Amino acid sequence: IRNVYVAAQAPDTLMLRCAMLSLVVPEDAFVCDRTAAWLHAGDKALAPNEHLQVPPVSCFRPSDNGRLRNALAVSGERAILPRDLMELNGIVTTTPLRTAVDLGRLQSSLDMRLWGLDSMLGLGVFTFEELQAEVPRFKRQRGVVTLRVMVLLADGGAQSFGESALRRRWLNAGLPRPRTQIPITVDGRVMFFLDMGLEDLLLAAEY
Repeated sequence: IRNVYVAAQAPDTLMLRCAMLSLVVPEDAFVCDRTAAWLHAGDKALAPNEHLQVPPVSCFRPSDNGRLRNALAVSGERAILPRDLMELNGIVTTTPLRTAVDLGRLQSSLDMRLWGLDSMLGLGVFTFEELQAEVPRFKRQRGVVTLRVMVLLADGGAQSFGESALRRRWLNAGLPRPRTQIPITVDGRVMFFLDMGLEDLLLAAEY
């Protein structure tokens, strides 16, 4: 977060991320999109090399309350329901479920949209069925046509942006939907996990 500093030795925790955001987010705004993903999942939510530059804070206000206008924020107004928001250590943010839907329809690339869905689903706080059930309410809104497709591909087993991107290419090639994080057991011990594959064909892919 630009102009916010923390000792390099401090461990990355949810409380630390909230404390950092509390210094720059106005009380009448909520955190969303890429910033909400980072708040919920930490560095796991980042795309490759995204840590090399300081991104603006995605910070919106409810509809008709005006947008923030400063160099620190990507801002605007957004229609929001009370159930779309939650408070974490004093920071109002979109829930993981609403964050997933917004990332799945508003990101710049298909890979980023799928990774947004995967990373939030992987938190384990909502189900695939609950994610699907949210889509109809966004009818005629920006990005919903792509969202309808991306939601069907979502898999919380993806552990990185690269795995989500690889799985999208796997599916685009017409291959059956793979299982993610396939355990490989040797002498009764799980030695490692394969990113994705078809167990009956002994076929797997690694990012």
